[in-house]
Amino acid sequence: GGEATVAVSPGVGERWAVVIGISEYADARITPLRYADDDARAMYDFLRSEPGGSVPERNIRLLVNEDATAEAIREALFVFLQQARAEDMVTVYLASHGAPDPTRDSNLYVLTHDTDVDAMAATAFPMWDVKTALRRQIAAERVVVIADACRSAGTLVDDANPVGGAFSELFTPSRRMTMSAAGMHEVSFEDARWGGAHGVFTHYLLEGLGGAADADADGVVSFREAAAYVEAHVPGATDGVQNPEWSGLGDLALARLPRAPQ
Repeated sequence: GGEATVAVSPGVGERWAVVIGISEYADARITPLRYADDDARAMYDFLRSEPGGSVPERNIRLLVNEDATAEAIREALFVFLQQARAEDMVTVYLASHGAPDPTRDSNLYVLTHDTDVDAMAATAFPMWDVKTALRRQIAAERVVVIADACRSAGTLVDDANPVGGAFSELFTPSRRMTMSAAGMHEVSFEDARWGGAHGVFTHYLLEGLGGAADADADGVVSFREAAAYVEAHVPGATDGVQNPEWSGLGDLALARLPRAPQ
């Protein structure tokens, strides 16, 4: 005969996304990548699909190759995503090179299409601006950052690349969550043997989001399930030299799988 109360978490409002993939660089000293742009297009297709949340076209920005300039990325993160409200969910996916400034190795950058190696501070996208945009410009409480920004292609850095680990430090513990393709001082590999044309991290991430990561078979692939899936598969596929990392509190649904016909 007693009364009971149930606390229900508010549902997600609208979904927003910025998807960036850069394989081609204007500066010939930056080694081109093979599949970063394809990975971005595959992630864009997933986010637009029903399992990925059916992000409306007006709410998603796709920047690949020559469209992924430092100015365009700044506008997408600082202006476009400002439209998201507190109850909305934001996904940011990035596949590119990341590197320290050759003249100031403590300053870390995402290399954009128009990065000039001799003027990286003025032409690349600083990691501290990534942090500022995500922490101070975006009102949404639910933010997922998926970063494959340390592709290995012999550009500017050796195998001790610090950029991958830097993504794990974007947020203080919260529902804002990050998943990066490689740990500190690691690089991320790409090859045709992973899904035909993918980075190894994005290949297993998309495979997991397609249903393989649904460990409890509830029809939902959560952030933690997806993270556990890439953690279980990427190291084995790279002889243990690439180890994805993730951070964040709680959990978020990343994919809702179609129901099997009765």
